Amino acid sequence: MKFITAKQYQTIKDIPRSRLTARFLVYTGAIIEKGGKVLLCKPIKSKYPGWQLPGGKVLWSEDIREAVCREVLEETGLTVELQGLIGIFERKTEPEDEEFLRVIFTASIKGKPIKIEDPEIAEINWFDPKDILNEKVPLQTKQMLKEFDRYVKGKSFPLEVIDIYTW
Repeated sequence: MKFITAKQYQTIKDIPRSRLTARFLVYTGAIIEKGGKVLLCKPIKSKYPGWQLPGGKVLWSEDIREAVCREVLEETGLTVELQGLIGIFERKTEPEDEEFLRVIFTASIKGKPIKIEDPEIAEINWFDPKDILNEKVPLQTKQMLKEFDRYVKGKSFPLEVIDIYTW
């Protein structure tokens, strides 16, 4: 698994997107449940205020499954095992906007958490999925409501849907 620190990210963030990613920016996130509640993160600053799933952008040449595990560890201190795929979601954009794919997984915690202080995360907390769906929890985007709706309804795909290939 590859890890990158916030300091390392600062050294590569100005490299043209075409060198780091494909046409789409790929964002991964994980719905992690414990005791009937799910874990969300609140970033310190974001152009979209509210709670988000632990996760983040996939780095150049990084496996999507490794990326979500790395991001969850960086933001929460939790090591997770992926269980399933909630879905792959494309953001409809205007020509000047960044194009996003959201790849959202379900995951379970494995092992004990480690103490982490992510400079980009203000707070992490556990929430009842029903409160999220009833919009009692301010989320960064309405898209997350669709993802949680699929999760609560038990709609997911096996991890094999995302397969790695080489040639």
